[in-house]
Amino acid sequence: MSKKYRQGDCLLVEVKTFPEGLVKKNNVIAEGEVAGHFHIFPSEQVEVFKNNDGQQYIQVNKTAADLVHEEHDTLQVPQGKYMLVMQKEFDVVEEVTRQVLD
Repeated sequence: MSKKYRQGDCLLVEVKTFPEGLVKKNNVIAEGEVAGHFHIFPSEQVEVFKNNDGQQYIQVNKTAADLVHEEHDTLQVPQGKYMLVMQKEFDVVEEVTRQVLD
């Protein structure tokens, strides 16, 4: 069973490998739509990648790295490879699924 780490609407799921064709991006993994705050890994020991569909993958290259957000406790993420899953909600009235806004 893979390890999981959550900070607000961001869920990091440990993976064994990354898919091919990823592109390196900055270390902001999510931007809050409501308050404009960021979920960010400020460490240079973390690399964030994305594929053509925008799916993000995180590589923590040291023992642990901090995931920081102004409205949440800092989360220490252990060394490893992770896939980012953004929380979604289902509106039963409108019958639509949408991303949770942090």
